[in-house]
Amino acid sequence: MRKNIRESYSETLEILKYMDTSITNKIPRQLIEYFEENASKEYVEHINPKYALSSQNLNENTKTLLALINIKYWSEDEHKQKLITKYNVNNYKDNK
Repeated sequence: MRKNIRESYSETLEILKYMDTSITNKIPRQLIEYFEENASKEYVEHINPKYALSSQNLNENTKTLLALINIKYWSEDEHKQKLITKYNVNNYKDNK
């Protein structure tokens, strides 16, 4: 498995540990376990919960994982399509 994705699993787990359990409990345990089993062993924690994630240097794959988790497990149905559209627009802008 690529090192970059392993780093992203580690970074995602680090972010999730700062979140309220009422939010993280919505993520299937199997997915969390997959991240844990495939996370980087060399990862050095660097997330500062005092600052917004947008101001921190997150791995692009981490952003993608969090976006997918947001759509799949945290968003209400009526909000999902708006998020998908927003993510698609942002992805299009990034790839220009």
